[in-house]
Amino acid sequence: MTVLEPNKQAEILKNSPKEKQTATEQIATLAQSVDVWLSNINGYFALNFSQVSVGRWDYVALCDGDPGNNPKGYLTGQWQYISSTNSPYITGTNFDGGGRYWIIYVSWDYDQSAYVIRAKSNAIR
Repeated sequence: MTVLEPNKQAEILKNSPKEKQTATEQIATLAQSVDVWLSNINGYFALNFSQVSVGRWDYVALCDGDPGNNPKGYLTGQWQYISSTNSPYITGTNFDGGGRYWIIYVSWDYDQSAYVIRAKSNAIR
């Protein structure tokens, strides 16, 4: 299976019939319990998350600065689908002590036909 970057996957999801999903209310409830944080593993930023995948196309990503509500604001290549990895996911970005970097947990919202940030943090643990 070819792994597509989230922005490309979004185009496919927008233009295809809705996949069977857990009810929107259940996804929202699960997403509220997502906890995300950054850590240092062997000199690289690691993306940590405490929730199993809320949806099939969920991903975590590293952002250079607070992404606001923009799920596309991550660093190129510094993301991973939750279904493809366990926590933590080690990025290729050198750990610099933190502060300016953020982790986001993003999932596909079938009602909005768009990715939305479910959790974000610049906490380092």
